[in-house]
Amino acid sequence: DRAAVEAAYSGSMREGRDTYEIEHRVVQKSTGEIRYVHEKCEHVRGESGRIIRSVGMVHDITERKRVEQQVRDRAEQLRLVLHHAPFGIYVRKGNKIALANRALVRMVGAASEDEVIGRDALEMVHPDDREAVRARMAAGMSTNDKGEPFEQRYMRLDGTPFWTEATPQPIEWEGERGALVFLRDASLRERLR
Repeated sequence: DRAAVEAAYSGSMREGRDTYEIEHRVVQKSTGEIRYVHEKCEHVRGESGRIIRSVGMVHDITERKRVEQQVRDRAEQLRLVLHHAPFGIYVRKGNKIALANRALVRMVGAASEDEVIGRDALEMVHPDDREAVRARMAAGMSTNDKGEPFEQRYMRLDGTPFWTEATPQPIEWEGERGALVFLRDASLRERLR
């Protein structure tokens, strides 16, 4: 990281900035261990306005970097689980779909997540079932707080209805009330009845 650190320092001098900050790696001489640091430097100017010295601090952020990497790794693992799940999953934030997995995209006949994300979640519900869904949403789904599934009709994007076994769970998503919804296609079971 030497070139980047040198560029940050010399760039701040050349551009006449009073400070610079950079995160980089250092190698501990005694152990050879690589640590991550946040370096912040402030230039001191003389009476003429010219920089006469630089004062800085270096803060060890190795633990923060380790935790950030763990969070990224966990997020990637969860993304893989979500997108490879064999049933539809979506997150409703307010009334809008904020997240949808591949199975849901296929289930509703969309070409990509972009066709689903941002839509009003009630648009996917069969018109005859929307009032019941609105009532559950208004009640915070307290009638289904044990995670028990119920049958409900949904609509594909082409307008074709299909039966599902829906299991919504109330959640907060990005600071807003919503739901995590699991959908299993129940069309075959309905046809066999």
